Amino acid sequence: MQVIQEQFINYYNNVSVVRAKILMDSASELPEISEFTGRQLAMGSKAVDLSCGDVYALDSLGNWHKQAVSGLESITEQELINMW
Repeated sequence: MQVIQEQFINYYNNVSVVRAKILMDSASELPEISEFTGRQLAMGSKAVDLSCGDVYALDSLGNWHKQAVSGLESITEQELINMW
């Protein structure tokens, strides 16, 4: 898993809350909202499964949802980074 971008949102209970863009090798690597040391993922964080091109978005309850996006199967990692 690689975090390619973070946007600071605010502090909550002395923890930095960020909206992140994440690349991962498999959907099994989807992180929990509090999995990052010293910071918490915010709603709207996005993750891409590089093995198949699936895109996931984080909701306000901390659940990841697969998005209806097509055509990412043949996109390169750099194109994924640039499209956000």
